[in-house]
Amino acid sequence: MADLAGGASMSTDMVDTAPLPSVPNAIDDFMHQYMARYNDKNGQNMFKAVAKKVKTIMRDICEKADKQPIKVQCSSRAKKPEDLREKLEILDKRFKFRNAEHIKETDAAWDLAGVRVQVYFPDDAASVLWHLLYNQTQLRLLTDPQARDSARAPQYIDFERRKFP
Repeated sequence: MADLAGGASMSTDMVDTAPLPSVPNAIDDFMHQYMARYNDKNGQNMFKAVAKKVKTIMRDICEKADKQPIKVQCSSRAKKPEDLREKLEILDKRFKFRNAEHIKETDAAWDLAGVRVQVYFPDDAASVLWHLLYNQTQLRLLTDPQARDSARAPQYIDFERRKFP
């Protein structure tokens, strides 16, 4: 029992000593939004799926070229969530992120997926570029109409192939 001024006393077991719940920081908030928005219901990252599909399309375009197929090696990758978090923590030292929106404004979360096309002969590089531009592929994200932010919540990915005239 503690004696307060005025003679009243208060029991120490009545004082709530539990720690206050922590407020998520900007990186935690951003990562929560990222995981909710870009992972499907099975936990598959959309960027990984897109990179794999684009890799397959690019390889097929090169190897099935009309006049002379071009031998290439294609690889794809997507940044893992833990690697993205690590990158943001490093950038936070410079930017001092205030919230998730601030992270988006600084374009700190870029380079989330990539595809590499490797040619065996230097002269093939220009041919690969020409074939990829000629067979320009447009990516369309088909979204779940029930999603809260349907413009950014992909349900599945569809590809449409368009050729220049």
